[in-house]
Formats: sequence, structure tokens, C-alpha cells
Amino acid sequence: MILVDALAAAYVAYGVMRGRKRGLPDEAYRLLRFGTAFAAGCGLYGLVSAIIGKILSLAGDVTAPLAFVGTVGGAWWLLRVVKQSFLAWSSARFAPFIQTGGAVAGGLRTALVVLSIVATFSMAERAPGHAAVSRETWVGRIAGWVMPGR
Repeated sequence: MILVDALAAAYVAYGVMRGRKRGLPDEAYRLLRFGTAFAAGCGLYGLVSAIIGKILSLAGDVTAPLAFVGTVGGAWWLLRVVKQSFLAWSSARFAPFIQTGGAVAGGLRTALVVLSIVATFSMAERAPGHAAVSRETWVGRIAGWVMPGR
């Protein structure tokens, strides 16, 4: 395991501890928000990248990471609208599982954050260390499996 994998594992462990502290309602909302944004980014970045490339006449190695980050950020921002109703519903529904559920949701959320960072870096083919992170780390291989069309 190289440094990137160790840092990813440490950050996910930190997310589990932080999720246990915050509780299930807060962490479940954060997981829902980031998970939906990540899925939108994975599903739409190819289309958005092609549109950005045509409009701005940029190369694919610039538009793919830009499109992924932009799509994730836009979906994440839009999901702020449902925050209060989701927190009230999950607090009432899952009261017995506040700490344990928060730890699980926090770990999953931080794992998605790590995957999105590594996937964005892996799309930037001119970045130094691109090949090492994409092919030689566990996180890079998982990101390559998750991201369609890479």
C-alpha cells in the first residue's frame, strides 16, 4: 500500500469517527447529498465535457475534470433544498441508530469524497503522477472501476 492508499484509509477512518459524533441524521443527509452529486458527476461528465469542449474549444484532458467537478458541485448545491425535511424525517425514524448509523454513513461519505478526488486527478492525464495513482493504488483502481468511460 502506498502513501495515497494510506492517506485515503486514514481519512475514511476519520470520517467514521466524525460520523459517530455527528449522528445518523446529519451524516445520512451528507451521504445522500454527496452520493447523489457523485452519481450525477459520473453519469453526466462525458456529456458536459463534450459541451464545454465545443463551446470553449478546450482539449478533453481539461474539460473532463472540469465537467466532473462542475456537475458534482451543481448537484451538491441543489440538494441543500431538502436538508431540513430530511433531517426531521431521519431523526424520528432512526432514533435508536444515531451513533452507529452516523459512523457508517460518515465512512461511506468520506470514501466517496476520496473516490471523487482520485477520479478527478486520474482524468487529468498531464498531471504528474497520474499513471501511478491511476494504476498502482487501490483507490485509483476502484475509482477507475466506478467512473464509466475511463
